[in-house]
Amino acid sequence: MAIDPNAMYRAGLARGTTGRNPQVERRVTRQENLINLAYTVVGSVANEAVKDGFESIQKFKDLKESQTAAMNLTAKKIPEGNVKGPNGLTLKESIVRINNETRDLNRQIRRTLSPKKRALLKAKRTAKQEEMNYLNSQLTIQQSHVPNSQGMAGVAAGMSADNNQEGRVRYSPAAYGEQLKNVGEQANLDLGRLMWYDHDEKVLKVTRGGKWVDDKYVSLGIEENKELKKEYKAYKKDFESKQKDINNDAGFIDTSSEGQVQPFEEWAKTQSNKTLRNPKYSELKFARKEDRTMTNDDRTVSSGFRKLGYTSNTLDFEGMKVETYNKIDDYTNPAFEDYFFGGPGYNYSTRTSSTESLAYKMLLSRNADTDFTKGPGEDDGKDGNNFIPPGTEGISTPESDRIWQGAMTTLKAQDMSPGTDYRKFAQEKMWGKYKGVLDAAQLRWKEDNPQTTQLTFDQQIKLRNQQLDEQKRLDKLKKEQQVEIDTQNTVYSIENEFSAGETTIGTGSRYVQKSEAIPADPTVEGSEPTPASWTFFVNGKVEKSMPVGSEDILDEITKHITNTSGKHGTYELGSIKSGHMYIGEGNWVPPGEIKEFPLKMTWGIAQEGEDGKYYKDNNGKTYYFTKKDGFKEIKE
Repeated sequence: MAIDPNAMYRAGLARGTTGRNPQVERRVTRQENLINLAYTVVGSVANEAVKDGFESIQKFKDLKESQTAAMNLTAKKIPEGNVKGPNGLTLKESIVRINNETRDLNRQIRRTLSPKKRALLKAKRTAKQEEMNYLNSQLTIQQSHVPNSQGMAGVAAGMSADNNQEGRVRYSPAAYGEQLKNVGEQANLDLGRLMWYDHDEKVLKVTRGGKWVDDKYVSLGIEENKELKKEYKAYKKDFESKQKDINNDAGFIDTSSEGQVQPFEEWAKTQSNKTLRNPKYSELKFARKEDRTMTNDDRTVSSGFRKLGYTSNTLDFEGMKVETYNKIDDYTNPAFEDYFFGGPGYNYSTRTSSTESLAYKMLLSRNADTDFTKGPGEDDGKDGNNFIPPGTEGISTPESDRIWQGAMTTLKAQDMSPGTDYRKFAQEKMWGKYKGVLDAAQLRWKEDNPQTTQLTFDQQIKLRNQQLDEQKRLDKLKKEQQVEIDTQNTVYSIENEFSAGETTIGTGSRYVQKSEAIPADPTVEGSEPTPASWTFFVNGKVEKSMPVGSEDILDEITKHITNTSGKHGTYELGSIKSGHMYIGEGNWVPPGEIKEFPLKMTWGIAQEGEDGKYYKDNNGKTYYFTKKDGFKEIKE
């Protein structure tokens, strides 16, 4: 039996009463207990599904680590080891049956003379061909999804090399137990073994809800039927609660058999013990890949606000708040849900939200009788409530863990579209976090710049003007440096084109063109050969020409195109000029931030720096640090 968290609350369980009515209050208490019980049941089933999902991943890991992994985990269109379905046929046998039925129809068509009957037979043959096409397309889809599921399972199993540097996708943090289990079994190929074709409904189905015994997939026994046990627990608790009310109202204890809870074995006989079910393959839910858009944006915004807030200037908090609210409503549901349940610090191995996740914060601020199918409810404003995070030392219990997991699973089934209370909750919490980042950055700036905050208004104006003048000077210097670097890059480009034998060098108004040598015309008396030459153009007009073999031809071409004078130097790799480093091919890179603090020395050796960064020592010398070469002094 699959538990639908939404259906469990459609009865409209509510809390709250007015006046002093013991009977009403007992009913309200019972309703609150039922909500807790509902969360317990959902949590138990969710925990079992997650456990099954991890067992599937462990099986995938075992197959992956085998020497025959390539053979073990290669998906085929007709799954290897496919077992007979409830109709007694494997997929291969179903395909053979459809093919035989099609061939039989072909024979009947050839032997039938009646146009009306032939048309009927042809329609039946077309239907059989459509069945075959449908089955082929469904099996192709299943086969194509196996590598994706195996990629996600590989990351979940910790088998992704170099901390997942290859970029394999992860499970969505918003995925719940059954979705994880389906992906795990698709990855280890067990799902394909349980696929079968329903010839009556003409759909591909998958058998679910059982276990493998001697290579057969069978129903769970009542002792291992965890869902049945959870239903019995719900029955027992509800029965005892109702019986208590009856006894209180009657004024005596009913000791008859009707007033007693049935033993599990007796009660189970009245229930459906069959755990196998056969949903359509197209209806199975699979954990989708994680959408990290909002998670990545959160990191970027937090980092940006730390820098933006580090100032004495007044910030437009209201504008930032509006922009934050609008941005959160703009995210797609997958991106929002994966941040809501994942977020900073999400544990992919145990699939648990960190204390920073929005889902964690929502549960922590609510009471366990909150019915999330009716919205997230209101923050109760209490430090302690009966939603207790698993692993809370000295407080959490297996029961509270199941209630927490049940509430988390129920949350994952809710609509979190733009405009919902869940988006509003995210807007309030995230803007509160960002505002805290900005406030902390401004406080840090004041602590780092105490003298500025003590200046008079006139002094602040003077200081600001000095800062503007200094910025203008630096901008001018940077522009001059960039012009020089651009010129040098152009020089190297000209040299490359010249060496490559280009006949036209330069673009725009200043360029040169090469003309080949022309021999003397023997038919014309006094004709002389024309040597190969370079012609120099400015705005399409010839300025001069020079023989190709001239000693200074390359320098002249360079001076003409760059409109400069003098020879242009060449540089070795690592050369520093105007604060930029030469990295070859005419490319110069700025040094970035120079660390304005002395190098720390231990026994005369500089401690490890940050790769690719510049440092200054006490004497003003600049060093460039790489892990390969250590600190190298930079000389202009």
